[in-house]
Amino acid sequence: MNNERPLALALILCDQIITEQVTFKKSLIGTFNSIMVESLPVVYPRMAAYAALTNGQGEITAVFRCVFMDTPDGEGRAMWEIAAPIAFHNPNQVVEICFELNKIAFDAQGLYSFELSCGGELLMERRVHVSIRKPA
Repeated sequence: MNNERPLALALILCDQIITEQVTFKKSLIGTFNSIMVESLPVVYPRMAAYAALTNGQGEITAVFRCVFMDTPDGEGRAMWEIAAPIAFHNPNQVVEICFELNKIAFDAQGLYSFELSCGGELLMERRVHVSIRKPA
């Protein structure tokens, strides 16, 4: 049995994920690393997250969460989290997870960390800066 934690191969934020019906290949549409908005607070209507993991064994729970990093104490403030069960049939398998995220609220400018963890251990994070678009 493999006692090592799963390894994250990818964690990508995008506008949409399309899965091809026959091959199940994923197309990531509109990848991004920052979010510009007209004003705050704002509810971002739709986004998605794609993750790929390997080195797992059996059934585990993946947790995807968002943390606002720019807090006065520097500890961050958890905004939300989603848990998803995943199954590895062998440690060489690559498991893909797609998270559909609707109506995500951002209440302040600053740095947000989108984090993927399993078994309470952080596997990978994407840092996204949310800012107000400057007038032209």
